[in-house]
Amino acid sequence: MLSKRRGEILELLIKEPGLTVTEIANKLSLPQPPVTRYVHELHKNKFVKMKLDDDGKRKLCFPSLRGSYENMARNFGKPLPDEVYENLDNFFFHVWTKSEIFKAFPKQKIDMMTLITSSLLKFQTPEFQEKLKKKIEKDDNLRQYFERGIIPYFNAIIGQKRKLI
Repeated sequence: MLSKRRGEILELLIKEPGLTVTEIANKLSLPQPPVTRYVHELHKNKFVKMKLDDDGKRKLCFPSLRGSYENMARNFGKPLPDEVYENLDNFFFHVWTKSEIFKAFPKQKIDMMTLITSSLLKFQTPEFQEKLKKKIEKDDNLRQYFERGIIPYFNAIIGQKRKLI
């Protein structure tokens, strides 16, 4: 279970990915030392991933669903390569996918569990599948994230090869 502060950090990163710890602390009006600790705990549990900026000087924080999806895969006895989890994050945090999920909850705060649950539920609707099919035909990046993340993950969990859309 996430603490209130960790949840606030994740919610901020979902809306504004690529912030530094200092920026997170400033935006949440919190002292930096506890924010640093919270971010490192989230990183350790694979809910935040850290990347260096283009200059290689500042660590930027990004939200990640890897912790949840990796646990589910482990429960099914199907650990998967890092590339699959990276592509899952790229797919679910893609601007288009995220906007589709946010449409379902326009006035509600979006936390990680809401994001995970709503994305899985929305993914199963024929309307979303049709929209997704049209979108991945036009967007090469989204299609690659889908083919290299979603398909291998769900095929491993389901235990069979099947077409998802």
